[in-house]
Amino acid sequence: MMHRKPSARSASLGVARTRLAVEEELGWLFREQVTEDFGIDAHLEVVDDEVVTGKLVALQIKSGLSFFQEQGPDGWWFRPTKDHLRYWTNHSLPVVLVMYNPETKQCHWQLIDGSTLIETSTGNSKVLVPERQILSKSARRQLHSIANSRSNTVSVEASPTSTGASPMRPVSWYGQRMPKKVRAAVVSSAYRAADQVGWDQLPNVERSRLYSAWVDDPSIGGIMAPYFSKQSIRIWLKDSLMKEYVRAKEGVGPYAQFVTIRYPTPDEIVSAACGNGWFVESGSMTIKPSHCFATDGIYRRHIFWGEAASFENLIVAALAVAEGELLRPIVVILHRKNHSMEQKLTLRKLADRAQVKLIFLTRVETKLLK
Repeated sequence: MMHRKPSARSASLGVARTRLAVEEELGWLFREQVTEDFGIDAHLEVVDDEVVTGKLVALQIKSGLSFFQEQGPDGWWFRPTKDHLRYWTNHSLPVVLVMYNPETKQCHWQLIDGSTLIETSTGNSKVLVPERQILSKSARRQLHSIANSRSNTVSVEASPTSTGASPMRPVSWYGQRMPKKVRAAVVSSAYRAADQVGWDQLPNVERSRLYSAWVDDPSIGGIMAPYFSKQSIRIWLKDSLMKEYVRAKEGVGPYAQFVTIRYPTPDEIVSAACGNGWFVESGSMTIKPSHCFATDGIYRRHIFWGEAASFENLIVAALAVAEGELLRPIVVILHRKNHSMEQKLTLRKLADRAQVKLIFLTRVETKLLK
């Protein structure tokens, strides 16, 4: 019988808790690096006034009590390997170490750079992670400053000039330089096209083909051309605009007004999961995975939702918040066609072991009148 190592569960909880802190406390984006990037577990991205800025910080996440054994002055010492240290200090992004304490459920952090690293008598290095530096709203200003400490714009090759030269120009990844009217026109055209082709059901290879087609589409890439190179247009479409697409169909986020097909909204999901009279607590919505507090005005409970492919991430996120809660968290699996009884039974058994309530909800699409 295959068993999951305790260290794997600890690492997953650390990532889940860090994700919740970034998205719920800071209100920023969390992008897990699932390709086993050496020494980096995730990126956080600063969001200002609902605008993604492209300002990134690389996160190395450590989870478990073993990382809190070496006490320092008002904190704990962390001793990186030479390979990790070399990688972090030469990274193109500022690097922040996050240490998750499973007893206190808190994420402590420290910047990794020349100002925080201390050389030891053996020629190695150590860094103090202060107890007071918790990944919460109080860290927003410091982390914002760290994200701005290095250039986060991308130099991409512009279209050849009349002389044949190809000058390099700095271009923002995420489109904040586009005028609002231009952005609105682009989002409307792209989402209309996505709705027409059934974007959610497309394989990645077909999505990739469409990104390229949209770059050349006069109503999408054509009106972005004065502001971006073709390469940056494709990046923005893939890594920003279409990452918001499902949330927009749920009626959430800055682009919800542009979709022509709607999914059940968070309030409808909560009502289906908890019953009439339950609704989304104001200001409690987070993403990756989609999550909110549901309340009936007296009680409250965590609700997580997504498709079956994200079941493990949903369960891990629910486990990260379950301890000490009066009501068990609920995970809602959204589907377009019914799973087999065998599939449902397997998922229910796994959810029961995690002491998480599992609900299946059909994701019905509703066409909107535009």
